[in-house]
Amino acid sequence: MNANHETRSVSENLKDDVKSFDLEGYQVIIAQIVIPACAWMESIHESIEDELKKYVMGKKCNLVCLVFTSVADHGSYFYFEGKIANWFKKDFPSYVFMEKLISRKKQIVPLITEIIQRNI
Repeated sequence: MNANHETRSVSENLKDDVKSFDLEGYQVIIAQIVIPACAWMESIHESIEDELKKYVMGKKCNLVCLVFTSVADHGSYFYFEGKIANWFKKDFPSYVFMEKLISRKKQIVPLITEIIQRNI
């Protein structure tokens, strides 16, 4: 991760660790940004949703999941945007810290897949 992540915009950070998945026939992009601590979120929370909406407009996908993970605090913040984003907002309200959700491969992808399965 770039050492200047705290001074970079959300869209700049979205270029670093982005992975695409085909989950149950839906195109899902999961971007994960490692943050030093939860307190860092206070400085960028306001701009996240607007920047995420702009980011989604240029992508051909059903969902973009933006994850801010604090390894030090053992959890993550989740933001969702896209055609099926409403499926996730009940289970993952924006700006709510989700304890013990850190691993994209082992935890986040399976949870997103489960929510998609419940909604199709």
